[in-house]
Amino acid sequence: MRSKASSDANAILGSNAPSELVLQFVRDVGAGVQVDANGAVKGIIKGDDFAKAFLSIWLGPEPPNPEIKSGLLGGACG
Repeated sequence: MRSKASSDANAILGSNAPSELVLQFVRDVGAGVQVDANGAVKGIIKGDDFAKAFLSIWLGPEPPNPEIKSGLLGGACG
């Protein structure tokens, strides 16, 4: 069974996304994560729990590499 978050993400992005895609994720406290694709708002993946978990991938205590976190927070990116 697919989770609600997976269904939301699939509905927002669809299966025919362009090959060059710029995604922007904006946390809307109390609502979830707004997803923009190539500058257009595509929807919101609901849930503060999802938003916190999703953004902690890059901004949490153990990002994939420290340079990504630093760059996202306005510091040197490598």
